[in-house]
Amino acid sequence: FISKHSLWIYLWHILFLQIIKFNKWYINFILILILSVIITYIQSIIINYLKNKGINKKVLCVFEG
Repeated sequence: FISKHSLWIYLWHILFLQIIKFNKWYINFILILILSVIITYIQSIIINYLKNKGINKKVLCVFEG
């Protein structure tokens, strides 16, 4: 999962870098990593659901990576 969705994990982590600001760097690191993976997982579930519903696959392929 991580290697297949590494681009999206990277892109989501940029958003969380701007939002999450704790004093300890290791708390930031763990929280940003976990949130990025969770959001990417939710995104992949939504994309698969929309594919099965028959939504335009050309549009969805952009969000697959």
